[in-house]
Amino acid sequence: MLNFNTDSHATASFDGSEWERPEVIQVVAEMYEAKKLPHLEEMFVKFLQGALVTWIRFSLEYAPGGLIDGLTDNERKKAFRFGTNCHNEGALGSFVVLSGNAPLTTLHCSFVDEFFTPEDHTYVMKTARTLDMSKLEREQKLEQARFNENVALMRKEKEAEKSRKVAATTARLGNVVLILHVNDIQKKGMTRAKLDDQLDKLCKMWGARISISCKSSILRHPEKVEALTKAIRDHNELLNARELPLSGLDAPEVQDVDFWEEEEDEMAEPD
Repeated sequence: MLNFNTDSHATASFDGSEWERPEVIQVVAEMYEAKKLPHLEEMFVKFLQGALVTWIRFSLEYAPGGLIDGLTDNERKKAFRFGTNCHNEGALGSFVVLSGNAPLTTLHCSFVDEFFTPEDHTYVMKTARTLDMSKLEREQKLEQARFNENVALMRKEKEAEKSRKVAATTARLGNVVLILHVNDIQKKGMTRAKLDDQLDKLCKMWGARISISCKSSILRHPEKVEALTKAIRDHNELLNARELPLSGLDAPEVQDVDFWEEEEDEMAEPD
């Protein structure tokens, strides 16, 4: 093997066939002769010695009268395993993956030129003519185009609806006048809905910088009062520290007014 003769493949390979990559063998031979691979022979011998032990154990499974030799055709079929871990490996592997990701892609010319036989060309052309006459490909492309258009339209409508909801919420909260003192929380007329508006606006203004839990997790009136009390204190501390609220909510300036008294007679007591 390490003599690198022109016919070294006859004894170096199991089937005696020529090297699949003779240029690689040639490069190794040149490097070996140039003393650039001083440990090649020692490493190669060690490799063969180690492989021999495993090969003997492995080949016993195929010996006459062994386990594999005694299998029936049905048992062999059940025990069959693919040669690789990935079913997409092989000559058609890349095309299988490509066609799955891009259904409209056609066969690449280089693949056809390399692997097709004259019989393959004849069969493909005959099948292509049959498909062209049925106009199946055209219908599939039209159907795919209609589907893509519908998906894009639904996505656009969904985004528009989301934008409308955000705009409506922003407009509603923009008209909410924040209370400045925690004592105002206990005033008459502070329903759960108004407490939610205060919590929502503070959350929009400051995000995670204030102590506000998710509104859906604060159900009872006393819990909302407690959460809003903490949020107002955080809000005032942030303003005193000259922190800037998050963008996206043009809130009116915080006012220290008793604006609830005007509607006290019309509002219900807190739940």
